[in-house]
Amino acid sequence: MAEAVDASFRYLTTADLEAIATYLKTVPARHDAADSKPVDAWGAAYADLAGVRGQALPKTAADMTGPQLYDAYCSTCHQARGEGSFDGGLPPLFHNTATGRSNTDNLVMAILDGVQLHGHGSTLQMPGFAGELSDQQVTTLGNYVTQHFGNPSAKVSVDQVRTLRAGGAASHLVLIARVTVAAIIVILAAIVLALGRRRRRPHAEAPH
Repeated sequence: MAEAVDASFRYLTTADLEAIATYLKTVPARHDAADSKPVDAWGAAYADLAGVRGQALPKTAADMTGPQLYDAYCSTCHQARGEGSFDGGLPPLFHNTATGRSNTDNLVMAILDGVQLHGHGSTLQMPGFAGELSDQQVTTLGNYVTQHFGNPSAKVSVDQVRTLRAGGAASHLVLIARVTVAAIIVILAAIVLALGRRRRRPHAEAPH
């Protein structure tokens, strides 16, 4: 959403903004039963030092545990307890909408592509780890983060990470467009075939 604001919504006129607000007020609210409380109300500070100290790294990077991945890729900025930077420049991972939602797509995309927010003369940047972490590592890290800092019922799967890394699921609009184009091609082919048959049909001889 921040990207949409930075690149689009902030350029709208007052009249456009009022029109959007007026329309949104007419749309009935929808509640996901999986969201049993506000998404920014989940989690608390947590430190799993026992999961890191004295624990040998596995021979295969894909087998790194959640605490090990968090310590290696997240704790430098978000701190050992997930409380964020002390100056408030980086947000905590608890009471965070990305970790509190039952749908974990935003969290996965933040891990893969990072976050870049611009506004009020400052820039907030989080690097993406798509080039460093495998699908399994992102899955393990994502589940660790939601379990300890966010909504514990939210899950990240390897298939989900693989799909999002590839650009996300195909849009229904794309499928509809492909079906429409295919139907048009079939209709045009049928018309061409029918015209060709008419041209090849022998003309009846005129009566004497």
